[in-house]
Amino acid sequence: MTAKNLDPLIYEFETEQGATEYGVWLSEKIERVLSGNSLPVSHEEVVARSAVRREELLRLST
Repeated sequence: MTAKNLDPLIYEFETEQGATEYGVWLSEKIERVLSGNSLPVSHEEVVARSAVRREELLRLST
């Protein structure tokens, strides 16, 4: 197997193998999420949870 130099301006990975491994990992992760039983969370709920968490972190840092 020969190493292939990928253009860093085009590719995010140093090797073709790295890109392939990431593609497989990402596909598996997406499949797990789509086949899961978790309920969707609305945007408003995410924003509310984030605001609460942010306040908690700000209190801890002072």
